[in-house]
Amino acid sequence: MNHSELVSAINEAFNKNFNERGLELLRKLNNGSHSTAESHHRQAVIEEQIGDWENAGNAHRRCIESAPHVATAYLYAGYWFLKSKKNVAAASLFSLANEAKPTIFTADSIASAEPNTAERLRAGSTHLRSHLSDHHRQYLFDIDSSDRIKESVWLQSHDRPVSNLSENYAPQLFYIPELEQTEFYDIERFAWADKLQLRANDIREELMLALNNHQKTLSVRPYLEQQFNGEPGLQELAGSLNWSAIDLYRDGALNQTSAPLFPVTLAAMSDIPTYQLESTPYEVFFSVLKPKQKIAPHYGQSNHSLTVHLALDIPDDCYLQVGAQQRCWKNNEIIVFDDNFPHAAYNNSNRQRIVLIFSIWHPDLDKSEQTALRQAYSQRQNWMAERTKHIAKLPSKNVTT
Repeated sequence: MNHSELVSAINEAFNKNFNERGLELLRKLNNGSHSTAESHHRQAVIEEQIGDWENAGNAHRRCIESAPHVATAYLYAGYWFLKSKKNVAAASLFSLANEAKPTIFTADSIASAEPNTAERLRAGSTHLRSHLSDHHRQYLFDIDSSDRIKESVWLQSHDRPVSNLSENYAPQLFYIPELEQTEFYDIERFAWADKLQLRANDIREELMLALNNHQKTLSVRPYLEQQFNGEPGLQELAGSLNWSAIDLYRDGALNQTSAPLFPVTLAAMSDIPTYQLESTPYEVFFSVLKPKQKIAPHYGQSNHSLTVHLALDIPDDCYLQVGAQQRCWKNNEIIVFDDNFPHAAYNNSNRQRIVLIFSIWHPDLDKSEQTALRQAYSQRQNWMAERTKHIAKLPSKNVTT
């Protein structure tokens, strides 16, 4: 029996309620060379229904191997782990499902899903939030952090209501209560600000030299990746150099290509207490906004840091809006603001606008709190890195009779 004949025989057997025969043929198909993620998924569901847990787990594993980017494969395997009372593995697989499809656990997704999937979505959402929240709380308790750090939350996976958040203040990833919430900060609060402003001319000259003489060496990237194409007001900028970045540091890593061109800028940054997860600035980059471009209002990731702009090349009719307040950039001057308020940028001129951007710790956080947050972030990153190891814990031997 060839592949198409075998698939037809499987469907005919199930349609006629010859379920044992259908499963026998489905197992045969999935042990052959023409198996697919869909056929493994189908087998896994049926094996669970008849109580063959070993075979079901194996089918889930093979489904993931066949379709490693499909959220449903991780969802169903996570539910298998949950029913097997392997809670850490279940949370890991549910998290991988959420990573593959960030909208998978939304109310709309659950409401539109067929009953078997909806049941797993509800269980997955509840279990993932409970596991990650308990894990985070326990870790912060164990390292004896301050009260407000103990109350910090990962917003996308938190299991309880969060206070002091509104449409006007909405970090998207991480939140610490009891920190000052101010749109713009007086730069006199920052001892390093005057010195950096005095070096602005040298930084600008260094940048212009690089732009004029080293275009091929510079790593210029769209600030927004193509995946943001669906975000309201950002479609024209997603994947476009209309809003571009020249990174010196990105996600804590030095840009080995561009950095050698900016010794003056890097030296100036070395004197600033930048936001860091390890021993290097988390982000330092030149932001270029082309003429007649608008960056629609959007929110930052966390309130543990503030954003700093050093204005380098500012045409007329350019401004930054944070909340209900507006500030015009002025060459050689710094603006410090909290990007967890809705913030937008406008270049209404006929020239490009360039600012140097980096982040600093929120001034309310002391050194011990900064250390605790670094540890909490590291702990979450370690957990994320280890999620896929649980796939190997699914059964790997198939019983065909």
